[in-house]
Amino acid sequence: MRYCLKPLFVIVLCLPCLAQSLSQRISLELGSVTVWLGMPHQEVVNKFVAAGYKLNTDLSDKRRVVFEGVDHHFYTLQFIDERMTYADREWFSSKSGSDAFQTTIAALGSISDSRSVTCSLSHEPSNKPEMQADRLFISCGKRSFLLMDARTRDEHYYTVSERIGMMQ
Repeated sequence: MRYCLKPLFVIVLCLPCLAQSLSQRISLELGSVTVWLGMPHQEVVNKFVAAGYKLNTDLSDKRRVVFEGVDHHFYTLQFIDERMTYADREWFSSKSGSDAFQTTIAALGSISDSRSVTCSLSHEPSNKPEMQADRLFISCGKRSFLLMDARTRDEHYYTVSERIGMMQ
């Protein structure tokens, strides 16, 4: 009995360390696939392929990969030294027919599980001849959101997107 308690004692001591390291992993759900910063390139590709996503880039480019889901959403991922350093997802687009307010609440609600997150807001309008955009960036550590209302000559659209990491 005494020998059985020693391994159990070691496991109990390690649980808080394991829980803390898992809770600090920055992850993002891209459709039915969950990815996280630092995830190995081949593991990411395997998960997307197994889930039936279409690859929209050449796999010889190990830095940037784009997948298209069955729902026609596009997911961009970037890798440095075979590890994922960036991923993004669109929560809402005016082209999707979803409810803008509900998807914005869902996107911002995704950070509510984080314990001590400090966020900053940055309003950055963009006025170029080909496009005018009213952009609001919400940065919460390694997770950020973009709310954008944009106009081109041919269309007017708005979108809410989320990303982890930084595109380089």
